[in-house]
This record gives sequence, structure tokens and C-alpha cells, in this order.
Amino acid sequence: MPNTLSSLLPFDSKVISGTLANGLQYLIRENRRPENRAELRLVVKAGSILEDPDQCGLAHIVEHMAFNGSKRFKSRELINYFESIGVRYGAHLNAHTAFDETVYKLQIPMDDADICEKAFWILRDWAADLLFLPNEIERERRVGLEEWRQGRGAMARVREKLLPMVYFGSKYVDRLPIGTEDSLREFSHESLIRFYKDWYRPDLMAVLLVGDFDGKAMEEKVKQHFSDLSSPANSRTREYENIPLHDESFYSVLYDKEIPQTSLTFMSKFTHPPDNSHSAYRANMIFELGVRGFNERLQILSQKPAAPFLFANGGRQQLNLTGNSDVLSVAVPTGEVERCVNGITEELCRVQQFGLTKPEFERAKKCYAANIDIAFEERETTSSRVLVKELIRSVTLKEPIPGVEYERKLVHEYLPSISLEEVNDALKNWMSSPSRVIYLVSGEQDLPTTEQLRKWHEDALLQPVTPPVQEETSKPLLEFVPKAGKVVSKKVFDEIDLHQWVLKNGATVWLKQTDFQSDRILFFSRVSGGLNLSTNEEFVSASTASQIAFRSGAGQHSLPELQRYLSGSKMRVSPYFRPLSHGFQGVCTNEDLELMLQMFHLQAVQPRFSAEALLREKEVREVRLRNRLADPANLFAEEFHRLWWQNHPRYQPWSLAHLEQMDLQLSKSFFQRLMQHCSSMNYIFVGNIQFAQLEPLVEQYIGSTPASQPPELMQHDARRITGAVEKTIFAGAEPVARYRMRTITREATTMMDRVCVIALGELLRIHLRREMREERGDVYAVQVSYRDTLYPEPAINFSIEFGCDPQNVNELIQILHNVLQRFRTDPVVADDIANVKKQLLRSHEFQLQDNESWMHLLHSSLKRDENPLRILTFPSLIDQLSSEMIQLTAQRFLSCENRVELTLLPD
Repeated sequence: MPNTLSSLLPFDSKVISGTLANGLQYLIRENRRPENRAELRLVVKAGSILEDPDQCGLAHIVEHMAFNGSKRFKSRELINYFESIGVRYGAHLNAHTAFDETVYKLQIPMDDADICEKAFWILRDWAADLLFLPNEIERERRVGLEEWRQGRGAMARVREKLLPMVYFGSKYVDRLPIGTEDSLREFSHESLIRFYKDWYRPDLMAVLLVGDFDGKAMEEKVKQHFSDLSSPANSRTREYENIPLHDESFYSVLYDKEIPQTSLTFMSKFTHPPDNSHSAYRANMIFELGVRGFNERLQILSQKPAAPFLFANGGRQQLNLTGNSDVLSVAVPTGEVERCVNGITEELCRVQQFGLTKPEFERAKKCYAANIDIAFEERETTSSRVLVKELIRSVTLKEPIPGVEYERKLVHEYLPSISLEEVNDALKNWMSSPSRVIYLVSGEQDLPTTEQLRKWHEDALLQPVTPPVQEETSKPLLEFVPKAGKVVSKKVFDEIDLHQWVLKNGATVWLKQTDFQSDRILFFSRVSGGLNLSTNEEFVSASTASQIAFRSGAGQHSLPELQRYLSGSKMRVSPYFRPLSHGFQGVCTNEDLELMLQMFHLQAVQPRFSAEALLREKEVREVRLRNRLADPANLFAEEFHRLWWQNHPRYQPWSLAHLEQMDLQLSKSFFQRLMQHCSSMNYIFVGNIQFAQLEPLVEQYIGSTPASQPPELMQHDARRITGAVEKTIFAGAEPVARYRMRTITREATTMMDRVCVIALGELLRIHLRREMREERGDVYAVQVSYRDTLYPEPAINFSIEFGCDPQNVNELIQILHNVLQRFRTDPVVADDIANVKKQLLRSHEFQLQDNESWMHLLHSSLKRDENPLRILTFPSLIDQLSSEMIQLTAQRFLSCENRVELTLLPD
């Protein structure tokens, strides 16, 4: 450990690092989770900030061109190759462009040396060997315009007004990565190629590799593939932009009629160059403790009826390499701007003047220690995708990476020595820079002027504030320990190592022990019922019952008391009510396993329903609902929902009228009625389970619930679309169209049917991408999703959605219908079938190494009342897929006889 705070943090010894003679940096880390996978990144320390005036948006277009022709992968070959090895474009092959960097991303399997070699070819091609074929540039020009178009809307318009204040005095104001419509329409091929030649060079690049491989072997591959790169003579200097500070505070009131909710933001900018000293690490700990305690206070305050803000959260935002900003974000109640400004300013002044209370400080320390302990416990099971993000920040922001082992030692050394006085001194300086930006964003008509906002804030700063209220001593979580039940039978599904316990009260427990994460256990319970068990008269109250129960607390504790009691714990658990089922879901460590089950028992057996909680829930919902349809996306979603459910009263989108139907007693009686079925539930635990530890806890907290019979489902005559409905609505100021189609085929399915549906959906996504984006350039993306549902009747749904230029929407809809017809009439080519089969097998292989996936698979077996061993049949079912089966599946489930087609055009 360090002798002086001025010494530098060490570099993580698990990372192999180096710099080639040409300046290219590499960072390599071996990691076994997930097995047989590797994350590869090419980081180019060049983004839109380096664009010349004739290149706005072209850093991003260069990124697009990386997928459209290079030395070894000609036009469109790259995506086709990856699909042929079972890798999905978007999920495993992608890139992004920011102000100061461009990052190319690959995830590859490591069981084939040829795949690994070709992945390095790709990285090398991206770095130096793009082709920039004229036809491909023109097509990508159209795709770039469509991506720009899809990003338009109220928040884009607001952002453009904010940039001159947030990035005051810097080039960032005019260098958004997406560019402008004019720049994308008019750029020359020469300008595009010039950006690539100027800035894609080894001294501005880093190759990052994390995964299940031999690190030294990968280091040799980096040297083999990148050592011969060279920078051009007379290379342009890569200068990093500074964000100048300003002595005055900028205030702004930004109105846009399409903003559905009002928000208030305080920014306090300051300059902070990278610092990897121990003193900087300790100082950051002090800051994090202070803000964590303040955010807890704000969260508790926001739960009270008539609170001056709906939500508030403070923190710190890094604007670029040297520019930082303290930030306080606030959600404003409708028509309450002045009260909100006064209320949040009062709380900010209170914490600056008086700091945290001792209990807030101790809870913040407990949370901080718990988080680093969790990271340490999971150090051998952390996902490679998480670790590679740390390496990216190390390259782009010069963030230190001492390693979690070293950080944990530091935290446990420094934490006891950090005093409440130090934290409170830091809070005095938080949000104190004079370089401030304070802005209100709203779609409400009756807004203050900028000068009114300034006056309200400046006046509020002058008001005296009182110290925070001291807390009462907390009570024990449980008033009494429930009488334990008993496990009466045990069974093991040996093929998948799944244990089943049945308790005396009838509850069934499935336990899947894994080592995918060192100390994380997922918890889920389910029984058929849910909102289906509510009458039409109590449906609205039933829909809000779990939220009101949460806001009320549980047992003898109010919500603030519970939040304080549970602070620092490494668990969460809550009830849920879905249309056809209800139960609990949670997550914990082994240390907090009993605490999680105690909370489950408390919520199930001793729920609370307070009038204050109902009032606050109404207040929050009213704000969300009042101006929601100002946003064209909300209008589109609600109209589609109505059409899909044929205006059934139980499936109406929420409106202000629903608030009048909320009733505390109806919510309470519904909640209690459903919680009587806890012993009828099936419970699932997935993770690093210790059976000897868990069994008595299951008997104590699950086995003690009263025996009951499973509820019988009710019939409510709900029915999704029958026949074909096509509709166009008009909303929004931007020149963008949005289209969604959803089909339904009412038919019970086998597991083989569902595998065919999954494959058909993936093939449909590929074909639509090829025809709409790759051949025409008329869309940025086409979303395809598919679901098999059981309620209100067994059915298969397919959904297709895209956005585009309004002038092209009708033609693209026709193309979609043509593609659907072709799937029904023509066999799919064998290569496409083979590629999708590989993708599905790769995905299944990954799922079997993931706790969340196991939970989903087991839950699906329960929902369908199917043997959990069906999980093992998935690979064999994929192997059976054929072109003929896909065509038959398309004929069955893509008939489009029952469908909704909704188009949104600008107003």
C-alpha cells in the first residue's frame, strides 16, 4: 500500500500493455467470463471535434464506411462473414462515434483459430485499409441522413439550444457527431477520405482485447498485424479542445411543445485534468460519499406528498478530457416551477451549509464498502464486456485502472480514516463553481421567463436554511420470527443439475446452482393470476397496488425507515403483478440472503397501505399523464395499443380519468387477496447457492406462509386485433415518418414451432436490413420482434417497425409486404438458414453460462407447465431447421390476416 498520497496508483498487473514503435497502444486482459468469447476493440482517438468545416458529421460516416468495403472484405462482405460464423450485427459487431473518439467493437468465439485471425484482419482493415467505394459512400450518405432524421425531435431541438451554454466558447458547439442535414447532403467524397487519412493513424489508436484467450499469444498477434502501420509525413497535430469557464451564470428557459415533462438542471463547470494519484482517489471517495448521502436524502424527500420535486439526483459529469461539471437533475411537478426551484435550492444550500448527518454519513460509507466488496467478490466472474469498457476509459479519458483487488484494499484503508467533517467540507464546494448553467426544459405553456428563473434562484440562495432533521432510532425489521415449515420432498433433474424442493405448505422451489457469478443469487416466484384476478371495477386500483405498497413501506416501517434500514445491503426484492401472473423477484448475495427472504415475507404477510402513499402515487402519475401526448412517440404507442386491443376497457392507455378510479381500500384488498397464494407459488433460485444455508431459510420464510389453493383465472373477453386495420396519424414537427406492423396468429405451438418462429424472425430481420438499408439506404434500422403468448389465447405475434423519410414510407411498406410474401412463397436460401442456425447455437451456448438466461428458461418452463429438461433439446431442434420448415412457418404465422399497421406522419 502507498506511503504517500502523492504517489501514483499502480497499473493493473492483470493487463498486458505496451506501445508499438509506430505509437499504437495495446491493452490485453485474460478473462474467463464468458467462456470461449473475446471482446476486441479498436479505439481511434479521433472524433467529430477534429472535423474541418467541410466535414461536419463525417467522423461518423467514416465509421459507417468501415462496414462497407475494405482491403480484405469487399462491399457488404464483412457483415455477411460475421453472420456466417454465428455473430449478430448490432449485438456483437458495432461501432460508435463521439466528440473525441471512435470505437469499433467485436465479440468473437474463441474456438476457431481462423475466426480469431480474420477478426484481426478486420481490426487492421478498419485501422488503415478502408476502400471508400463511391457507390457505397452515396448509399451511406442516405443511411447517415436517416440516422440523423431518427434522432430528430424535441430533445434534439433543445440540445442544439443548450450546446452554446454547456460547451461555451469551444468547438464542441458546432461538432455534434451526427452532423447536420446540410452537411450530410453536401459533403464531398474527398472530404470524407481526408478525415480518414488525417486521423486514422497508429499514434492515435489503441487495440484492446479482453477474453478467454492466452494474453501473450494475443500480444504477438497485435504486433504481427499492426507493427507495419505508419503515420503520414507531416501529420496534423491532434489537439485536445478545452472548454473555457465563464464567470457569469447562464440561465435559460427552453420551451418545446413536444416535451411531455418539465425538468430543471443545475450545472457547475470546472477544469480537472486527469489525476491518477492516491490523493485524487481518496478525494473522489470523499466526494462520492457526500453525494451518495445527499441523494439518499433527496430520494426520501421525493416520496412525501406535495414534495417540491418528483425526483432529484446529484452527481458529476465529465464533459471531455479536462472538463467536468457538478450536476443536479430535477423532475418538476406540473405548474410548480417556482416552488421546485425554491425547494431544491433550499436542499442544496442545506447540504452545503450543514452537510450530512452522522447516520447519513455512516450509511453512505456502508454502501460504498458494499459496492467495492461486490466487485471484488465477482473479480473472477466479471463479464469481459464490462472490463473492456474500463480499458476504453483508460485510453480515452486517462482513467486509472489499478485493478479491483488494489482498489478494495485502498477503500478499506481509506474509508475508516475519512471523517464526516471531510465529507461536509467537500459538500461546501460541490456545485460552487461560478461557471454555472441553470436551465428549465418544458412543454408547458405558462412558463417563467429566463429572468424570472434567475431571480427565483438567486432569491432562494439568500434564504436562511435550518439544519437537517435528526432521525429516530430504527426498529427491528421483523416484529416476530415466523414459525418455520418443512421441506417434505426433494428431487434432482440430474441432466441440468436442477434441484426441486417441495414444502409442507405446497410451495415448490427450484434451485439451479451455478458459478457464473461468485456471489450473486437471483430469486423469482410465480403463480398464475395477477391482474386477471381483478374485477373491472377494481382493475385500476389493482394495477397500482404494488406501487402503493412500495411507497407505504412494510410491516412496522415507513418507506424512509425501510430505505435507511436496508441501506448498504446487497439485495433487493419486490412483488409484481402481471396480466396473467404474480409473485416476487429479487437479487442478493449469500450474506444478504436471509435479509432478502425476510423482506419477501414482510411484503407478503405485512404490507402497508397509507393514504399518503396513494396521494403521492397520484401526484406522480398526474405529472406523467398530463402532457404525455405532446410527445409524438407516446401518441403513436397509445394509438397502436388501442388498435391492437380493440379498445378493450382493461387495455386502455392510462389517462387523467384513471386517477379518479384509484382507491386505497381496493388496492389493499386486491394485494392481500393475491398474497394469500404465496404457498401456491413456484420459487426459483439461480446462482452460487449454498444448499445448507438456504434450506432452513426457505423453510422459515417461504414454508411459513399459509397453505392455499392456486387461484382460478377469470374471463374478461379481452381480444387482440381481428382482421386487418391500417391507419395513419399525424403528429410532430420533424420530417420523419414512423411505421409499425404487428400480426397475430391464434394457434397453440410446440417447442419446435417456437424455434422455427425465432429462426424466421432472425431471417426476416436480415432480409429487411439488406433490402431497406444495404441496397437502398432508406432506413437506419428495421426492428423485428416476435413473441409467443398464452393470454388471452395462445398466439404468435410478429412486429416490424422502422422510421424513414415521409416521402419514402409507402414504398418501404410495399417492400415489407413483398418480403413477407416472398417468405411465404419462396424457400429461403440454404446459406441464410445455416447462418441463423449458427447464431442461435452460439446464443444458446452463451445462455447456458448466464444466470439471467437460466432464470428465464426455468420461468418459461413453469409458465408453460413444461419439463425443465426441454432446455437440453434446443440444439437438436435448431439442427432440424430447414428451408421448407421456415417456409411453412411463414405460411402459418406471417399470413397477415389479423394485423395492425400504423403510420405516423409529421403534422
